[in-house]
Amino acid sequence: MAAIIKLEDGRALIRSTLGVTAALDLIADEAGERPALARWLNDMSRRSAPFVDFDIRGLSEDDRIVFWAATERALKAMAEKWGPDFLAIPNMWSGNVLNDLLEMRKRIVAGEPALKLSDFEKVFKFDGHAIDLNELWFDGDKGAEGAE
Repeated sequence: MAAIIKLEDGRALIRSTLGVTAALDLIADEAGERPALARWLNDMSRRSAPFVDFDIRGLSEDDRIVFWAATERALKAMAEKWGPDFLAIPNMWSGNVLNDLLEMRKRIVAGEPALKLSDFEKVFKFDGHAIDLNELWFDGDKGAEGAE
């Protein structure tokens, strides 16, 4: 199964659900300055496909800023833990998801066309749906087993 994260310009990162959920968990760990966002990302990291998919454009501007900064910190933490060549380690799916998200973001900021680097052949249109960070399946503090 695969999970899809749609980015600001409509390009998409499509990777294994395992890689995406692990990456979201690492991002959540680094997003502490926005507790609601961190809790929501942690919740998303526990879901199965296709319920992991989301569009970054649905986050508030402040939450997007924190999301990208937390993604950078998560990738840096992995490099510190595993060494500079950690992306070449077999089965380093979460690290590669983080790296690819940041590479796509860098190209968005540079103004590169969306389809130059995207995992889908079309640009996704934004549906205008704002993400409700209170829409949780699991209590992020207690884990799935403690949810009511």
